[in-house]
Amino acid sequence: MDLIIAEGMHTTTYIPLVTKGKPIGVMCVSRHTPIKFSSDYIEFLSAIGNQVGVAVDNANLYENIKRAYQELKEAQEQIVQTEKLASLGKLAATIAHEINNPLAVVLTYIRLMIKLMDRNSFSSERLEDISRYLGTMDDETSKCGEIVKNLLAFSRQSAITIESHSITDIINRSLTLINHDLEMKGIRLEKTIQANLPDAQCDFKQIQQALLNLIYNASDAMQDGGILTISAGTKVGNERFLNVMISDTGCGIYEKDKEKIFDPFFTTKEEGKGVGLGLSVVYGIITRHKGSIEVESVPGKGSTFTVSLPLA
Repeated sequence: MDLIIAEGMHTTTYIPLVTKGKPIGVMCVSRHTPIKFSSDYIEFLSAIGNQVGVAVDNANLYENIKRAYQELKEAQEQIVQTEKLASLGKLAATIAHEINNPLAVVLTYIRLMIKLMDRNSFSSERLEDISRYLGTMDDETSKCGEIVKNLLAFSRQSAITIESHSITDIINRSLTLINHDLEMKGIRLEKTIQANLPDAQCDFKQIQQALLNLIYNASDAMQDGGILTISAGTKVGNERFLNVMISDTGCGIYEKDKEKIFDPFFTTKEEGKGVGLGLSVVYGIITRHKGSIEVESVPGKGSTFTVSLPLA
């Protein structure tokens, strides 16, 4: 009251701001001159109060939704990074083998050349051998460098960047990181990519991660070996999308599990073999690209995951 009197107000009425039958605040209406508010005027102010109440409630609701969306987005990004770390853990053993093989070749040739130097044996034939050795060493060390470069590019955290990229390059880069693992498990790789395939509109690293997760899942489903088939081509009946299909001849997915496989933390793997984030992350990546992912599976015969991405 002191504040109202200090402002020189003579008449004041308080109108509750009501929404959904609940008061969420109050509107104070004051005049500098004395006046008796009529019932019609109070009714008019109450109607305004109801409208203001609805507006305030909508504003609060919008802020709550906005905050919830931001929290969900941050949680999703955290899940993506968690799954990326898990993927990097899986890659560690594969990379060790991939790099160890060419390094063993390089080491062998270095020792051969040291022996030649010790014998002081540098005939024209030996020089040709040394030249061949150096060429092989160059190829093998370049292979190591490419593997390390791919691994570093995959591990770096970055915001999604949509650009035109060759899906063939993404597939080949992904296979570079997992080829040895497939060989170790006795899995035969078959790759069919449509000629002159147009570029996809995507983030290279994110789609690489999605494909790697799908390839890993296919590999895990074929514990006793099998055939992994990767194919890519334009989507039949829709010229704006291309398809990447990853098929395996593994254990398959039961019908009751198919509708839950993209849910976070749902897994059909044994305890300790997976946390159920891989396919959830794949789904999030593909949907952020305005694409889609579908699965067809027959228990005991295998599964096919089809990823559709918009063309550049």
